[in-house]
Amino acid sequence: MLANYQHAFIASSINFAEKLERSFRSNANRKSNGVKQAGFIVLWKTTMPSVLIESGYLTNREEEDYLRSDEGQDEMTDAIYKAFLRYKEEIEAGG
Repeated sequence: MLANYQHAFIASSINFAEKLERSFRSNANRKSNGVKQAGFIVLWKTTMPSVLIESGYLTNREEEDYLRSDEGQDEMTDAIYKAFLRYKEEIEAGG
């Protein structure tokens, strides 16, 4: 039954993930590795649209510096907020 719940939200999850990806590129000027779908354990028992956000690689010195900076953190949170707002507006409009 849980698998059916998860399957019901796959399209919504991908929709939100694509909005996040676009927002990271346009609002935070981040490189994208694309939206991927996988059976991550942290998303396993979710019964709603869900995404796992990979904001960067701490093994990359430039990305680590960006993610540790106040500016980088502000840009990333702003990008996530804007993507969520677009997703919410689309859902509320029935689209």
